[in-house]
Amino acid sequence: SEIYDLHGKIGLEQATFTQREALLTRFQTMAGKEPDFGTNRWWWDYSWELKHDRALNLTRLARLDEADAVLNQIVDEAAQLGTTYGMAFVRLADVALVRERMDTAVHYHELSVSVGSGRETYHYVRALIRRDGVTQKTWDLMNKLLEGDGLTSEWALRASLVKAEMLAIDGQSAPAMELLTKMIENARQNNFQRVLPLALIQRAQLRLDRGDPSGAYADAKESLALYRALGWKRWEPDLYEIRAQCLGRQGHYIEALQTWQEAYQM
Repeated sequence: SEIYDLHGKIGLEQATFTQREALLTRFQTMAGKEPDFGTNRWWWDYSWELKHDRALNLTRLARLDEADAVLNQIVDEAAQLGTTYGMAFVRLADVALVRERMDTAVHYHELSVSVGSGRETYHYVRALIRRDGVTQKTWDLMNKLLEGDGLTSEWALRASLVKAEMLAIDGQSAPAMELLTKMIENARQNNFQRVLPLALIQRAQLRLDRGDPSGAYADAKESLALYRALGWKRWEPDLYEIRAQCLGRQGHYIEALQTWQEAYQM
């Protein structure tokens, strides 16, 4: 839909994917065969990176079966060559989480952590929380992950989103709100466009839980606008549900009902 490509970003990405695939195909044609993994590792890494990016786009557009197929292709190709591509496990876990298959998501994240650099741990923690709740294990993993790290990188902000979620679940809503607000300010200052809408939707839900439907509505509205500008459809139903709850608590029942209906039709 045009609404998810207001700035032509999806179209540009798709064109870039096609150009990159053409380069890989051209190299393979020149070689006369599938490149050898030992001498042409770069070709395989580049190919998997491209497929990973395609799968990420498909997930954001809620085309989960297609994303799953692309990611499993990466895993199979890597296994046949006696290696792994860790980010494929992360994205397979993402798809499983959207489908609410918690055990599958945790399994893929465990695989990711076992072959990755360790920074993938925050994905693993989030999956554990959704399956088991906040436990001492999740706190130990999170504290170790963020030890000595501020909020100056996009990676640290993403990990801190999970920490804010843990604080809220533990009933520490004030520290969670403080952390999210600080993260949003840093995301704006550093132009972290991919993290900002995630932080806004999380703060919107927390504000709603704390009895601030007006503030929650404003955060949800901004998050929705940012997601549409990025071409991400995946979170739109959740944002519509938050907006419907805000409208209901403000006494706008007809608008709330209409918004709920729109959310369920997505």
